[in-house]
Amino acid sequence: MMSPLWLLLLAATSALRPPVNRPGTALNSATLPLPQQEPLRDATPATAVRDDGAVVLGGDTVLEPARSRRRGATKLADVETARETARNGGCFLSFSLRKAKSKVDVDLGLLPPGRILSIARNKRWWITPAFGEVPIESQAVLVEGEEDDDGLRTYSLVLPLLAGQDPARLQDGRHAFRCAVRGETENDRIRLIARVESGDPNVRAREFDGAAYVAATKATDAGCVHALLEKAVQAIAQRKGSFRPLSRKAPPQGMVQGLGWCTWDAFYSSVDQNKIEEGLRTLAEISSVRRLIVDDGWMRLDRDTDEDLNLSGEILKADEMVNPDIYDDSDVLAGAKRRFAETVGGMYAKHVERAPADSFGVRLWRLLATTILKGPLVHFFDESTDFTKALAWPPEPHPSKFGGEAGFTAFIKDTVKSEYGVDHVACWHAAAGYWGGVDSPGAEVLRAKPTDQLRKVEPAIDWDPATLGGVKTPTDPPGINKVYDELYATLKRCGVDGVKADAQSGVGALGDGHGGGPRAVALFVGAMEKAGSKHFASDDGSISVSNCMCHSTENLYRYFDSAIARASDDFYPREPESWLWHLTACAYNSLLIGQVALPDWDMFQSRHPAAWPHAAARAASGGPVTVSDAPGEHDAEVLRALALPRRSR
Repeated sequence: MMSPLWLLLLAATSALRPPVNRPGTALNSATLPLPQQEPLRDATPATAVRDDGAVVLGGDTVLEPARSRRRGATKLADVETARETARNGGCFLSFSLRKAKSKVDVDLGLLPPGRILSIARNKRWWITPAFGEVPIESQAVLVEGEEDDDGLRTYSLVLPLLAGQDPARLQDGRHAFRCAVRGETENDRIRLIARVESGDPNVRAREFDGAAYVAATKATDAGCVHALLEKAVQAIAQRKGSFRPLSRKAPPQGMVQGLGWCTWDAFYSSVDQNKIEEGLRTLAEISSVRRLIVDDGWMRLDRDTDEDLNLSGEILKADEMVNPDIYDDSDVLAGAKRRFAETVGGMYAKHVERAPADSFGVRLWRLLATTILKGPLVHFFDESTDFTKALAWPPEPHPSKFGGEAGFTAFIKDTVKSEYGVDHVACWHAAAGYWGGVDSPGAEVLRAKPTDQLRKVEPAIDWDPATLGGVKTPTDPPGINKVYDELYATLKRCGVDGVKADAQSGVGALGDGHGGGPRAVALFVGAMEKAGSKHFASDDGSISVSNCMCHSTENLYRYFDSAIARASDDFYPREPESWLWHLTACAYNSLLIGQVALPDWDMFQSRHPAAWPHAAARAASGGPVTVSDAPGEHDAEVLRALALPRRSR
């Protein structure tokens, strides 16, 4: 009989190895071959962008000018002025306009025939792989060309980037623009359109230095794409100076080593000291937990949400209650309100949330939500969710749930670390402090204003609490720096070792009227990493800051010091159709994310129908292995296959 460890390794192999590709099959998650790591055969051409706009690398045309003009888009031949020579198999595309603009579409031309893998935003927070197409807001496009007479294929890559008038201004976000690409089908070919925009109509430019990077190489199979992406990101980092690749950073080992437990799925934001201790106690009976993530709910807010009415967790998890015992339904009125909200929420999920962006249901709901239903929606968000609440000032642990700073300090040091042997404790916070911001001196209420493309990706942003009610935040660099410094200093005094910085890709939508989305992200990420380096740095130079909900280009290409990031959207325990796709998304997203940060494949539950393949995948990923079990809801075999029994102290 196989041991659980061998079963785990077998499951890892099965889960991560797709079937062998057969000629003529369509490109999808089941047929894309596992990279075989053939030696990279680098092409070094003498020229890159030709006068007609064709991009030629290694003798192969990787972007071919379309014969027709696309209405509303400027052709590459008309705006590409840098004429840069390709280096190391790649080149940057820079644009120059006759008139300064805050937003421009550039027709990059036709992709070569072949199989296509895109990595695109599917929500404001997250990216996901797409096969055979280039969706709107794509952040990476890979094409496997047709096989030549020598058995080689050309693998080409397009990466939209952050662009600016010059690298110096790009580094602090001033006059920075973000680029994303989308594909439009034309005679069985895909025309690639680049959208370059600042997110603020007042931030305009004529020159866009390095708006995209194009690279190509020849190889026998797709194993070359790892090296292709690695070299591309290294070249981008050297040119831009706004981030460092993972190869030049140290991942925070305290956030990676050993089995971790996160409180989110077990308690949502109703977490408290007693619940955490109960979870640690039941886990300690089975295995050794070396890391603890205290998720949403540990901090004092400007006002609390009634826990009997709070639906924040269900909304964020797009789910039923995972653990209904965390709520008290003895109040008949509260129970009726909850059941009504869940019924309406189910109808909304079916006819609006999961419907196409241009569907009648979405268009009708947008009209209602921004007119006659706006008031009731704002009231609902305020009464029944945490999303309108702000971090209280000065920052401190919740007084009734954790006893303020003194109580939280004693709990972390004496109970969590001394009694239960946890080595590393991280606390959650949103990028703006909390979902609704921070109540710090000088904070302003900013209403999110997403770009047109982001509204197509996620229509719900139009009736999001950040759009309808706004987010309270400072807008000046000293004010933003002060929020992060005081928050991290407080946690450090309590014995906390690091942070999970969430909801980061929502910051870009707050940039309208304040320098644009890339500028806003530069300020917030810069403040986060500065405070992280001050309060949570290790001797090896790493900082214990884990990035989450952070997959926009303006975030990924800002991580200079932080070196860990979530690989995909959440693991949804009650949505069976998402269980395999979660692993697929993590694997393919890691091709891009893994060049900038160590991918974190998210928490999962050990007592779950899909526990074994998810445990195996995380064990094989090289990133953190974290469970989110409710107290007592554990599978001992799964946990013991992942970690040794609890160590004696």
